[in-house]
Amino acid sequence: MNEREILDMYHYSNFPDFYENPAIMEIAKNERWTWSMGDNGKIPADLKEYIRSGKVTGAKYFGPRCLGTLDELNKAIATLGNNTYYLDAQSDGLCVLDIEKHCPDPIKQELLRLPYRYAALSSSGSGYHLIFDVPAGAYEKFPIIAQKRAMKGKGNHFEILLHQYCVFTRRSLPKATGAGNWEELFYSLAEQQKPTATRENFDISEDEPDDIPMRDEALAFLIDSAYSKGLQDFENDLSRYELGEMGHMLRMLRRFEYIHNLDRYSDDMSAWLLYLSGAERIAYRGKHDEVREGVPWLMYTAKVAISGKK
Repeated sequence: MNEREILDMYHYSNFPDFYENPAIMEIAKNERWTWSMGDNGKIPADLKEYIRSGKVTGAKYFGPRCLGTLDELNKAIATLGNNTYYLDAQSDGLCVLDIEKHCPDPIKQELLRLPYRYAALSSSGSGYHLIFDVPAGAYEKFPIIAQKRAMKGKGNHFEILLHQYCVFTRRSLPKATGAGNWEELFYSLAEQQKPTATRENFDISEDEPDDIPMRDEALAFLIDSAYSKGLQDFENDLSRYELGEMGHMLRMLRRFEYIHNLDRYSDDMSAWLLYLSGAERIAYRGKHDEVREGVPWLMYTAKVAISGKK
């Protein structure tokens, strides 16, 4: 298959099941659409910058500043491997059940029997994204879910996405025929949610501060410090494990300050030290190329660790 044939294959006109689906049509005019790029296909692009200048860059914001409507996306680039949407379940009235590729087949088949409104293969080709209505009154009954990006199922085999980017391959499944109890599943996860730690915002400088006391010594201390927990302690959730690593390094940084009789590093300095150390000691994965709140994933994770540990 030559390049022209490949491009033609991904032309949006080849995916009527996606664009004509009632659930997709409900959110098509929301300015939260783009596409995802990168080796892992999980870096949302700045659609508005592409329309303005033709430059392909990562999106730093979730709304109209960087994202557009579905029609704007297709007019800007007619041939894409995916369409990506920033989901806001509370305002959209929709959420997405993300079935992971490693989900055991019996659980996967049970989930696929739920009465979804739209379903497609995920980017891996072995998982699924299923769109459902948010149960009526869910946010009133469980206000805590407004704080959550997602609600994970047992064993991390699946999760319900609430407030985050969702990549749609448009490789649609047949219409739902099952009659499983969707609300029961949703509420069973909502009941398990715990309050998110209060996070005070602080600014992270675009460039590393040039006046970090004992910078090299602090980095060496953090990189060499032993962390006693493993991935299995976090139910094989890499994001939670990385946050645990950052929390460990933050504790080591406070110990370093004490040993060397230093004033406490500023939040900005602490974030940079954790980020640089984390990049050395945490095994690279594609998610590290993603941008969250305008900073790289590991910097964002460092910020969460610092904000939650004050």
